[in-house]
Amino acid sequence: MPTVHNMMLGRANRLIRRSSGYGFRFGKQKIRSAMPENAPQIFYYRGLSKNYPDVKVKDAVRHIVHQGKRECFHLTDLHTAENLIRGWRQHLPWIQPYYAIKANPSDVLLGYFNQRNVSFDVASMKEMIQCAQLGVRPENMIFSNPCKTESDLEFAEGLGIELTVFESIGELHKIHQVYPKAHLLVRIKAVDKDAQIQFSHRFGVTPEEAVPLLREAKRLGFEIRGTCFHVGSGVEGGREAIYKKALDDCRAVFDIGEELGYQNMDTVDIGGGFGAEEDLTIIGRTLSGAKDLFPGCRWMAEPGRYLCASTQTAAARVMLTKGNQITINDGLYGTFSCIPYDFVSFDDAEPVDYYGNKVRNLKSWVVFGPSCDGGDVVSNSMLIPDDVKVGDWLVFGSMGAYTQVSSSDFNGIKRSEERSLIEVAQVFQSEPNILPKHEEGRQIMV
Repeated sequence: MPTVHNMMLGRANRLIRRSSGYGFRFGKQKIRSAMPENAPQIFYYRGLSKNYPDVKVKDAVRHIVHQGKRECFHLTDLHTAENLIRGWRQHLPWIQPYYAIKANPSDVLLGYFNQRNVSFDVASMKEMIQCAQLGVRPENMIFSNPCKTESDLEFAEGLGIELTVFESIGELHKIHQVYPKAHLLVRIKAVDKDAQIQFSHRFGVTPEEAVPLLREAKRLGFEIRGTCFHVGSGVEGGREAIYKKALDDCRAVFDIGEELGYQNMDTVDIGGGFGAEEDLTIIGRTLSGAKDLFPGCRWMAEPGRYLCASTQTAAARVMLTKGNQITINDGLYGTFSCIPYDFVSFDDAEPVDYYGNKVRNLKSWVVFGPSCDGGDVVSNSMLIPDDVKVGDWLVFGSMGAYTQVSSSDFNGIKRSEERSLIEVAQVFQSEPNILPKHEEGRQIMV
């Protein structure tokens, strides 16, 4: 039986074949989605982006709101996903991306990434199952969790996922007990003190610390395929010194491995840490100089935030206004879980209207989420018009990374519903150019 995901994407292809623009077409007249009189006001914020939502997203939001939607929702834009994939392949063509599912496990995104030959970084049985159900081949997955459960290892072996990582003797023995034929990468310590989320205090070894690990792996009969590392998350830029040190350490571990008799060390995994709006031109220059250190090796990376952050836009409805406070139907336990987990702020955020004009008569409001928790605060000082009322909407761009994945149903409150531009196009019998043709010009079949 076809899944809802496949049915939705199948409908998309039929629509795309007739595509001629971003607007919505009714009959023979192409229009921008006009709102009826007395319709709810919609205010658009940058969210976690430097830019405001674009017109195709605004059109979709207006149509959904116009149809009487009251629950919070988020829109997934595969056109943006395609542009990100193309950007990666333009600037880092020698590095195969393994999407870090932990950033956003949307079936819509994962299905599309799989169709576009993106591989996957999985960390648990659940993520393996999700990939398998979407048709991802086991050779296109890496089990990159440095600390794995026995049951997850057994599942990885049964599924045929060959490559995993380790950085301790204990983990090595665990893998040997459960999955002795696994191929391994040694996780190297990469220190980036400027990263908002650091990993070096917990994961990774120095080249000196890798020596006993490699010797024990040799004794146990493991195949060491190479090295991996992660520079930390939350910093954009080339980070030249951090990458140079990590890659020099990787080269040192390769040399040690070769001295110990490992003959198939052929993989360099540079992990994640790519920002939502990372300039890949800069990071490409930083990394390209290291290719000569590893002749004939395959390069991998584990981007999460970069590939998903800007693909989703979140929309929340005003539930209550009181004094200088408003309550919206999404909050800290939902989409805005990124506030405590990702150290972001929506204070002093300023909106625009549908046409991109700055909104007038702004007032600083305290914005609460829908739960009964007094700490469910989205912002202590968000700029919203002074005439905001129940039923109006606040829309936030680039809310695709570490938002839905860390949301919950605390207090029994429904999580944000995923809608896609594909779905909106089908529902309203419109013809947005949601998905571009790929590089060779043929229709992308998803």
